[in-house]
Amino acid sequence: MIENLQRRDVHPLEEAQGFRALLNLDEPKYSIEQIAAKTGKSPAYVAQRLKLTELSPAVVEAFYKDEIGVGHALLLAKLQPAEQEQALAACFREDWGGGSKSKRILLPVRNLQQWIEHNILL
Repeated sequence: MIENLQRRDVHPLEEAQGFRALLNLDEPKYSIEQIAAKTGKSPAYVAQRLKLTELSPAVVEAFYKDEIGVGHALLLAKLQPAEQEQALAACFREDWGGGSKSKRILLPVRNLQQWIEHNILL
């Protein structure tokens, strides 16, 4: 499992699920620090990735479809599930571009952070 987590092409959510599986093992028992040492990551990195396992299904789907990036996902993971779905919608703006069909444009992580500060963390 450790080797799979060290692959370069592993999706951040799969990495998070792998870290979670290691934490949940009875034998051997792993801590965040031990996982970090075994994978060559920092404890803060492992802790951040573990937070991704708390994403709501709609956010997980958007993340796997590459509609949002890891920065967006990490911010969303700090919220309660109902708030995550609200904030997910705020990650995008509709661009009509003069046509009859709109295109969803992903906004920068900074915009999502500001939206959360103004609409959730009042």
